[in-house]
Amino acid sequence: MRIFALLIFIYSWPVQAQIPQSERELLHLILNKNGINQQKIEELKESAALEILFYRNEMVAGQLPPELSVYDEELYLDLKRNRRIHQLRLTNPDYEATKSLGFTMSLPEDFDEKKKYPVIFILPGFTSEKNVTAYIEEPGQVIIVGMDYPFQNIEPNYFLRPEAFVKDSFKVVAQASAALAWLQERPYVDRRKVNLMGVSLGGILLPAVKNYAKNQGVLVNASIISHSAINLEQVLTADLEMYAGKREAEILSRTLSIALEPFNPERHASQTSGPYLFIYSDDDQLFPVKYATAYFDKLPGPKEAKVISGGHVNVSRPEVIDQVVETSKAWLRSQGAL
Repeated sequence: MRIFALLIFIYSWPVQAQIPQSERELLHLILNKNGINQQKIEELKESAALEILFYRNEMVAGQLPPELSVYDEELYLDLKRNRRIHQLRLTNPDYEATKSLGFTMSLPEDFDEKKKYPVIFILPGFTSEKNVTAYIEEPGQVIIVGMDYPFQNIEPNYFLRPEAFVKDSFKVVAQASAALAWLQERPYVDRRKVNLMGVSLGGILLPAVKNYAKNQGVLVNASIISHSAINLEQVLTADLEMYAGKREAEILSRTLSIALEPFNPERHASQTSGPYLFIYSDDDQLFPVKYATAYFDKLPGPKEAKVISGGHVNVSRPEVIDQVVETSKAWLRSQGAL
């Protein structure tokens, strides 16, 4: 797709180049260099998004999700938490996004396929560890699912290749919506209680996942967004600085935020429905309160916001993770979602 070729050009600039002051300025530079107009850029983004999300010409409600088959799995016991851990890789080779998708299911130790269980499906943060289900202590008679991102556990230089990162980022929404559809068809899943949780970058993508899943016949019950905001460029800049210099991270994140515009939560939130729980920290340096509350304001109701302390949620702040988990479980119980 030509959109990815455009991104290669952007990162070919020398790092000493002046950083554009706005997305509009960066877009102007892309257009001048490649001789296409802004409408064409929008068409390229939309066609790329729709193609990888199983649609051909237009987004049609009721479009059947791709059929997935299991091609690799591993089952083991987590003795510390008394859980059965099921790591799965699924495939449908007909689509680029579903050639290989993975997630981890945490099941009750006494799991019975003849029973019906509620589900919490987690879209983790940008640099989360692979098995995020391990952070939920004592989940009880609930299935916890943690999505594996295509760009997890990859060498740091991978993030400096925009064409690869953008392509894999497009896959995330497709894979998550397809995985939700697959889960909903399992005989042991209570279809009335499929809940979705997005943390940090996962929170940014959650409305798009929820919207595309809805178009495939999956109805998400309750949704939780934790430590997120509507400014995709900001989270990308902060995370990419761990792999590149500040200047390179700013250029790259601005480029990616343009390319990933089809998944902007502001485009999708209004097409979803609550209930929503929105969790944020009053001292989050990655997503300041003004960005978090701006996101909350865009969500449809019914919705509720909870403020906690301790900064942005990540593996180095277990006390923040504990607050998020306990707040989420209590709210889901209050909604009758567990």
